[in-house]
Formats: sequence, structure tokens, C-alpha cells
Amino acid sequence: MAINWCYNEPWKTAANNTLLNYPASPKKAYYSVGDSLRPVLPSARLNKFAYTSGEEFHAELWLLNDTPTAVSDCIHAYLEINGESIHILDWKTPLSEANRNIKGHMLQFTLPDVEESTFFTLRLVSDTYGESCYTLYCNPRKKVRHPLAAILNM
Repeated sequence: MAINWCYNEPWKTAANNTLLNYPASPKKAYYSVGDSLRPVLPSARLNKFAYTSGEEFHAELWLLNDTPTAVSDCIHAYLEINGESIHILDWKTPLSEANRNIKGHMLQFTLPDVEESTFFTLRLVSDTYGESCYTLYCNPRKKVRHPLAAILNM
């Protein structure tokens, strides 16, 4: 996530891709990377990132544990689309041994109809370890024209 030559800027600059500005003041990216690298987090395995409305969405839930102790948690899954938050399920995880990841439920549901292309979010909220969000893309269904439409001037 952060390679050593991009971690800390050694002098003042106008623009760069480091996580810390000179003289060692954290940027927003520093906190984002830290959040991404937290030792326990809810996660999802996705097959793809672009869907069509009405299509079946599948995601495999996981609890990732990179700590030297056993952990358990409760993870709440939400779909956020068109300004609406839809609760999908709650997963009370079993105890995950130290440095072990555990596989959870398979989310499977039909995406709602959308009028125009839009983004939607799969949000996994942990009771203890924060949340993970996945932003995905949804296209509207293509309208199928009847074969006689051109002949009948429809």
C-alpha cells in the first residue's frame, strides 16, 4: 500500500503521491491506507464490478483476521442504490483463530431496476472493526424492440 519512496516527502512540494507531507504531517491518504491495512476487517469476494439491473448479484463474505489472537464479530451487509439503503443480512461470525480468515455467507440477490447508469455500494458494517465499502456499477436493462417495430413505424 505504501512503498518506502512514496511514504514521506523529504522537502516541500506542490504535488506528489506521498502519504506524509513535509515535515511529517499526515495527508488524507495516510488514514485511508491505515484503514485498509487494519488487522481485522469484514471483506467480500466479488466476481465482477459492473452489473445490469435485474441481474443476480453474488458476493462471498469473509472475516479477515491478521492478529495473533482469536476474534469474532457480527457483520451487517447493506446495498445502497438510488439513495436507498437496503439491509441484506447480519452474519454472526464464528471464532476466527489467530491469523486465520473465515468464509461466511454468500450474498445473492437481484439488483433493482435503474433508469440510467449508476453506481451502487455494498457496505459491510462490523460491530467491532469498522466497515468496508465496495462501489460497483449498474447499467439499466436494454429495451428490446419488437422486430416489426420498424415496419409498423413504432
